[in-house]
Amino acid sequence: MITSISMQAAASFSGQQPTIINGLKAVNLLYGQNGTGKSTIGRFLQDPTNFDYSKCQLSLDAPKNYEIIVYNTDFSDANFSSNDSLKGIFTLGEENIEAENAISVASQELQRLDGDSTALTEKKVTKNTKLTALADKIKKTLFAFKKTHENTELDYCLVGFKGSSKSFYQQVISTKYSDTLDFSIDELCQQAKEISGSNLSEKALLPLMSNFESIEQDDIYSEVIIGSTESYLSGVIEQLNNSDWVKQGKGYLSINNSQCPFCQQSIKSSLTQDINELFDKSYDDKVTKLVNIRDSYQVSITNIENTLASEQFQDKYVNSNSKLQSLFSSLQLDLQFNLNEINKKVQEPSKCIDLKSTGNTINDINIQLTAVNKGISEFNKKITNIDVTKKNIKNHFWKLIRNESETVLQAFKAKYKGFKDEIDVIDLSLASNNKSFIEQNIIISENNKKITNIDESIVNINNSIASLGLEGFKIKNKEGENNHYFLQREGTTRTNNIYKSLSEGEKTLITFLYFLELCQGSTNSESSVQKNKKIIVVDDPISSLSHNYIYDIAALIQQRILKASLYAQVFILTHNLYFFHEMLKTAPRRESTFNNRYSLFRVTKDQSSQVTALGKNEIQNDYQSYWHFIKDAKNGNPNNAILPNMMRNILEYYFSFIHKSDDLSDKLVELESEDTEFKPLYRYINRESHSDSINILDFGEVDSIRFIDKFKIIFERTGFLEHYQVMMGETGIAG
Repeated sequence: MITSISMQAAASFSGQQPTIINGLKAVNLLYGQNGTGKSTIGRFLQDPTNFDYSKCQLSLDAPKNYEIIVYNTDFSDANFSSNDSLKGIFTLGEENIEAENAISVASQELQRLDGDSTALTEKKVTKNTKLTALADKIKKTLFAFKKTHENTELDYCLVGFKGSSKSFYQQVISTKYSDTLDFSIDELCQQAKEISGSNLSEKALLPLMSNFESIEQDDIYSEVIIGSTESYLSGVIEQLNNSDWVKQGKGYLSINNSQCPFCQQSIKSSLTQDINELFDKSYDDKVTKLVNIRDSYQVSITNIENTLASEQFQDKYVNSNSKLQSLFSSLQLDLQFNLNEINKKVQEPSKCIDLKSTGNTINDINIQLTAVNKGISEFNKKITNIDVTKKNIKNHFWKLIRNESETVLQAFKAKYKGFKDEIDVIDLSLASNNKSFIEQNIIISENNKKITNIDESIVNINNSIASLGLEGFKIKNKEGENNHYFLQREGTTRTNNIYKSLSEGEKTLITFLYFLELCQGSTNSESSVQKNKKIIVVDDPISSLSHNYIYDIAALIQQRILKASLYAQVFILTHNLYFFHEMLKTAPRRESTFNNRYSLFRVTKDQSSQVTALGKNEIQNDYQSYWHFIKDAKNGNPNNAILPNMMRNILEYYFSFIHKSDDLSDKLVELESEDTEFKPLYRYINRESHSDSINILDFGEVDSIRFIDKFKIIFERTGFLEHYQVMMGETGIAG
């Protein structure tokens, strides 16, 4: 059966949001004024695949092959053609025990298959629900991974995937898994950080260092530099082995030539001359060379220190290279050591010194600088093609996320496969059942041919015509066409245009009787559709009928459709309150039975159509329904187009009943003269003014609250305010 109906963007139903009819049961009665949207619901049920209802939906309790049969004006137009020829309705006729037994067995098998399929479908729904829950869980689990990388340098990689766990999951599973990745999240963060900012520029390459081998390997360091051997003092100095001491003392002779700087005794001028001759030009040249070497070495050391302190060598590429920093420190220590040693040699030229070789250290530094320059070159390429760089980082990012998700995904796939395998088994069983359904339906169809005919339907329709008191025509089997009927006037052989000659009431009755027979059988002699697979929809069957026939139609529906409970579901739509109550009168009296089997609805329309549930005693009669409409309007659910008409109907009903119609007319005339703004309203609801042309007007934008206030004033002026208060649910006693 149909469990819910969703109406949207169809005729008067809103295109912005759906109107959903829930709580449907075996029998569903829908009441509403003409033009509120009832027939639109019926037409949708008649043809759910029509493009006009593309946004409307039906929900079924199970995927069964229901046949929906709808009685409405479209049914009449489709079945009663201009030549009065009707398709014959095949029902069970002559007795054929063998065929009937075959149909009975096949029907029982269909019922069993139906039960099995329902159970299998429910089991499949349960499995699919678990499958959906499992899929939702894995999506939420993976979605949590993004929190680690939000608001970091890699945040831009998540753009487009932050707001939806589904899109995040799709991105993860669409990324190819690889168990060998040579990059990490930290490295990607560093790369992303490097290219962040708006003032990026290329970096200059670092200069390589020159070595000091020519200075550090000079032979002068191992040479004993002493004074001339030609002086008679050279022998003494050699014996003392302290030429440097003498050299240092020589400088003091220039201060006082008559006094020895060592013993403070007076010396001869000839001794001073001999000491000066001891340190000749050769000696001075070697010392000068030592000084020049020292000064050059000092300049080189200063240049290196300035280079290492420069901004270029403070770059992260240099600072982050721990090996390079260690080599810099080692080089500086060795250079300072060598400088100190050279200074000693300058001070004591006769002493030999050993310098540390910095060649290997400088070679190692240059190797590291070359590596750093490679990184700088790569960086320069990255900022030159920054969009490509960002894209590569993003691709690497999702590969890492994919790898991080692998364990969770594998566990999910194992569980998912388990559920899918179970569903596949169910689908195989359902397919087998469907095949059996077809086989059993063929059996029923073949045996139906042996015992079905259209004669019984002819008898039933003609008997119903007679029972309703219709005279002058009947249904007959069309000669030469054993599967068609035609209408014929009694006492004539006329066989065409009979239907057109009928009154609207007669047309309604004959089409409805034909519809009732169609519910029992089929126009196809091979049809195997069972009655419990039929959904019957009846839309205003008493349209154009006098009140004399309303009871008859209600009784026919009760006896032929509702009482036997033969059909899967029934929908009855009507604008006639009397007919609505007739259907309720024939409904089960026991409250529990009624509530289990029946659902009631009201269809209303303001800007768009709405459907609301009704209680059994909520609509009692036409008069009360008019008041109910006024209350709806006051509570913010107006149908402004017909509000004045509802007011006029209430006043006519009530004041006619209490024989105060003249008093009402007088008061309306008074109010018309007093309140010019609402003069058209008072004139419209004054039944004495109906023929006045002023009543043929458009009230324009109706302010329902103000209209109702004016309506209340009428009851105040006529002295029946208490009646108004009671009917509107206010205080007081009805007059």
